[in-house]
Amino acid sequence: MQIGKMSSREQLREHIYRWSAAALFLSILLTSGHAISKVVSGYRNHRAALVIFGREVRHQAEAHHWQYEAILARDEGMLLYLERTHFLQLDEAIREWNRGALDALVTPTDEAPRLMRELSNALLSPIRPMERKNEQDIGYVLLTR
Repeated sequence: MQIGKMSSREQLREHIYRWSAAALFLSILLTSGHAISKVVSGYRNHRAALVIFGREVRHQAEAHHWQYEAILARDEGMLLYLERTHFLQLDEAIREWNRGALDALVTPTDEAPRLMRELSNALLSPIRPMERKNEQDIGYVLLTR
């Protein structure tokens, strides 16, 4: 009797080990596939466009000794690319610009027309991110004095 119970437990343990190994293998396969697809998609859609744009803004700000900030947007990664610690609210950015505390401002493209009207001596910089293929992404522009 004891021997019969022992072999059924060993069979159960063996099944559990096999299914666990299969689940682990499948999870590794799916996770790797997903990561690879994200990298390929990012490359195709020019996801590095904001990284390049941020680097160029920082380079120009350093070369021209600009005080610059970014206006609040959905793309929180923009703070990293610009090496900023926070976004400015739109009204705060307008105030800071008009009192002379800012020389450059990174803003979502859809806010640029309003800002051009409300910021004194604002110019649209030729520095722009490469066109990203994903239509839901926010575009950015750099405004300078």
